Amino acid sequence: MLHPFERIPSERRTSLFWASFLASLIIIFIFAVIGKPLNTPASPSGIVSYELAGSVAQAQAMLDSWDQTARLYAAFGLGFDYLFMLAYSSAIGLGCIMAAGALRKHGWPLAQLGGLLAWGQWLAA
Repeated sequence: MLHPFERIPSERRTSLFWASFLASLIIIFIFAVIGKPLNTPASPSGIVSYELAGSVAQAQAMLDSWDQTARLYAAFGLGFDYLFMLAYSSAIGLGCIMAAGALRKHGWPLAQLGGLLAWGQWLAA
């Protein structure tokens, strides 16, 4: 099954790759800024600590350690994460398609895996 990125003319893929890569970096920067109030002794890694809480009690302790503003940042970050998943999975998927195209030019038989890996990025995200 052909990946949608394979339908994009190869001369446009590079600019789309860099656009999605840059979008990913900008979103990471935004996460770093909005995540600062979420770093507390109960959640040393901020929202990541919350996402990986091992129990309801741990998650509640983290929520209790955040003030109202921090909770708003957390809610925004959890929603904004969906945009991040789209941006980074597209960057990696485009990279897979571009690498597969380069390998195909050199006759490498495993170049066909590029499309599968690109689909896998979206599934993983």
